[in-house]
Amino acid sequence: MLSGSQKINVVPPTASAELDCRILPDQDAAQFLEGIRERVADDHIAVEEIMLFSPAQSSSDTTLYRQLGTTLKRHYPTAGLVTSVTGGFTDSHFFRDLGIVSYGFSPVIVPAAAAGSVHGNNERIGIDTFNEGVEIMTEVVREFTR
Repeated sequence: MLSGSQKINVVPPTASAELDCRILPDQDAAQFLEGIRERVADDHIAVEEIMLFSPAQSSSDTTLYRQLGTTLKRHYPTAGLVTSVTGGFTDSHFFRDLGIVSYGFSPVIVPAAAAGSVHGNNERIGIDTFNEGVEIMTEVVREFTR
């Protein structure tokens, strides 16, 4: 996000840019930030950390991960469960920093036509899709806590 003057015909005395980056699980957050400073390489530009979190990763060799797979297979027998890194923001880093395994799991089928609306002005999923996702998540919690 870039910001400067509020008027088109005024040169601002200062300008700022906010850069949102996601670091990979094997990257060191402090080294990543230092890499940004090295690339800017200008003493007149201050690089400040707004939010910086440890890399987001949880092992897939856990009881919870296996439960997610079991429940998913029951509803979608041909589906597979795979780990991935996404560009989205999550609060799970707060839990991971406390040693609590966390996954971003969204058991909904999003039609290709609606995939382009993700994080858009008209982001949505169908009511039936939403209700099915709630049902699957409820099953995961019930079975995991037995």
